Amino acid sequence: MKTINSCIVSALLLTLVQMTGQAADKRRSLKPSQGQANRTVLRLTPGITKDPNRYVDRSGAVMNFLGGSDKTEQAVRLGLDWLAKQQKEDGRWEETAGPIAHTGLAMLCYYGYGASHTPESPYEETLAKAVEWMIKKVGPEGQLMGSGRMYDQAIGTLALAEAYGVSKDERIKRPLENAIKFLVRSQNPKTGGWRYVPHYLKEDDGDLSVSGWAIMALASAQISGIGVSQGSKAKALEFLDRVGTGAKRGMYGYKTPSPRPAMTAEGMYSYELLVGTKEDVRLDESVKYLMTHLPDKTQENFYYWYYGTLALRLYGGEGWEAWNSRMSPLLLDLQSSEGYWSPMGKRGKKEGRIVTTTWAILSLEVYYRYTPLGQVTRRVIRGVTVDTGGGPGQTSSFSRASTRPNSGRPQ
Repeated sequence: MKTINSCIVSALLLTLVQMTGQAADKRRSLKPSQGQANRTVLRLTPGITKDPNRYVDRSGAVMNFLGGSDKTEQAVRLGLDWLAKQQKEDGRWEETAGPIAHTGLAMLCYYGYGASHTPESPYEETLAKAVEWMIKKVGPEGQLMGSGRMYDQAIGTLALAEAYGVSKDERIKRPLENAIKFLVRSQNPKTGGWRYVPHYLKEDDGDLSVSGWAIMALASAQISGIGVSQGSKAKALEFLDRVGTGAKRGMYGYKTPSPRPAMTAEGMYSYELLVGTKEDVRLDESVKYLMTHLPDKTQENFYYWYYGTLALRLYGGEGWEAWNSRMSPLLLDLQSSEGYWSPMGKRGKKEGRIVTTTWAILSLEVYYRYTPLGQVTRRVIRGVTVDTGGGPGQTSSFSRASTRPNSGRPQ
């Protein structure tokens, strides 16, 4: 009898071990809406959703309600038309550095506007060429490192995630999945950060600049329905802890907890993607710091303005209003009559006009790229319902306007 009981106990223990192992395997690569996070503050799904207003007619009073204006939309369209003229015949963009990051940033501008590479979409031809070029650049192991830097990997992966999320184009799915796997494999398993090259090629704790792009790529892929390693996200959150400082760790440094405006903006946005709650003392501390560094022409830092705009738009409230009141007029004033933004500051020579222009366009598209955190509000303008926030699956009552911009041919 004792032997039988011992066998039963052993069998139960074996079953429990197997179940625990299976559960651990599932946690390592979770798809949206499955399971529980392995850290209480880590969201299972990204803390953002795509705003349905990126796919609708935003003319008239709509842009004013969203926080922009007809002038910001005109600036975006002028910038997109200028970018289309800079595209190479094979579909890439390239100016000062490797073409993968350049092309990825340009693609993000078009997808952020609500365009797609699918038929009858604004800028269809421009995006179709870019997507084909980017797919071909994904290596057999998922590498997208044309210049040998992880910036290419993260930004290229993010662009493919946006493209797949909009279209569900099966040609993109496998290259995107492989690119995500390569991105995860390149993360430092101890610190949770990413650096210029994969950690297994050169050991490094990581930096927040590269890591922020990697976190964005993981979040966008998950929003688009691609399985993402929950363990990788948890490690990324640990990296934010590592470079965070202040009473609540809401101010961030590049590689160490020495706060900088641009890194605090990027750290705040990364934290929003991973945690996604509006009522968070850590986010409050980030906002308080950024309010002491509101956009100013003398900063000469489009990169900072871009991340600050993303982070504060998601946060909303008075912080966003204060930022937007400075950011929008500044970018409108700096745009050339041809549609581009001239590079400036320490980063200017390296970024060039194409990258600088993408920072500005993405900033001015922020009003309808992603839904603000914790907001599910609607308002009727001219008899049409406008969504200013919401969860997955919400759609807008607007339909795509037939008068939207060109099909990809420069005008």
